[in-house]
Amino acid sequence: MTRSAADFDHLDPAVAARAHDVLRELRAECPVARSTRYGGFHVVTRHEDIATVGRDHARFSARAESIGAATLLPGLETAVAPLFEQDPPEHTEVRRRLAPYFSRAAVARLAPAIRETARSELAGLAPRGGGDLVVEVARRIPPMVIAGVLGVAPPRRALLRDLLIGAVTEGRVVEYLDFLTEEVRLRRAAPGDDPLSAVVADRSVAEPDAVKYLLLMVAAGALTTIDATSSLLWLLSRDPSLADHPREALVDEVVRLEAPVATTARTVRCPTTLNGVELAEGDRLLVAWGSGSRDTEVYPDADAVRPDRAQGAGLAWGAGAHRCLGQHLARLELGVILDEVLAAIPGYRLPDGFEPEWTYGVLRGIRALPATWSYSDPASMSPSTSR
Repeated sequence: MTRSAADFDHLDPAVAARAHDVLRELRAECPVARSTRYGGFHVVTRHEDIATVGRDHARFSARAESIGAATLLPGLETAVAPLFEQDPPEHTEVRRRLAPYFSRAAVARLAPAIRETARSELAGLAPRGGGDLVVEVARRIPPMVIAGVLGVAPPRRALLRDLLIGAVTEGRVVEYLDFLTEEVRLRRAAPGDDPLSAVVADRSVAEPDAVKYLLLMVAAGALTTIDATSSLLWLLSRDPSLADHPREALVDEVVRLEAPVATTARTVRCPTTLNGVELAEGDRLLVAWGSGSRDTEVYPDADAVRPDRAQGAGLAWGAGAHRCLGQHLARLELGVILDEVLAAIPGYRLPDGFEPEWTYGVLRGIRALPATWSYSDPASMSPSTSR
């Protein structure tokens, strides 16, 4: 085992700055590497092994202790979230109930509302002539979209967004959990036709489990899309011609290149081997999805931006029973956000030589995108006349 493998810590800010280099080394030297951090775990980095872990729920369980969780969630330490932390057959039943809300046809019907939300949130941005696109775009739109999808009442959606961002950026977790708990109780009292009611209306689901489900559903629908939006706007600033590609293909390539879900955990259910490494029952695995999407055994030019790839996003949407339920929503939403940003602030640019500060851990994203753009006030322009 290499020293870099033994010391690997996905939550170390130093890893975030060079995540792709570190993961490339692990793929080449120790693809199922044992780290001594957080009580010990194996990090899985090659495409083939990641696909195996994702698809083989008989050997690898999604019910896994978080590896190096930065924050303990008060009251949810022992909660088990339906869908996210279940294996088949329990997982299969919950996913069956939720699938109609996230089908391609159901998502297509949401397009007008998503576009209206994007335009509303971007209104007033252009006259400023500049701003942080992570704050002004990425963090504003996705939380409002997922709040609508989950059936949160319109007057409460902006509050959900503000509490979510406060929890992530300022550590204000208790206030956010209080909001989620209230939302679960509201839905149990008056169920609607939405993905939250579909789970929490089942009284056999304990309240802490229901709250954790809602927390993870918001994270999956908002935080991942925030990070994907940031990556998309960053890559477009470097190569504006990317906007000429079909939206779905472009989104797939962006999430392949910078997978917003960087890692998830699995638990080994029985003694087994993975790529020649012996694993014991109870061992923890850190599945590095973004590493698999840059495996040169599958993508020879893995570091290049190629929206025309035949393979699509690969493992970036996951694999097996837990493959991303909301991928159709994410593709549509990211395409709409891009269209509306280009309509509102065409030609936005970042400072010469700018390199973003990346995050890494459970999620992969960008901390800030300080952009500027040109703006002409339509009211100050005199109409042309001919004589």
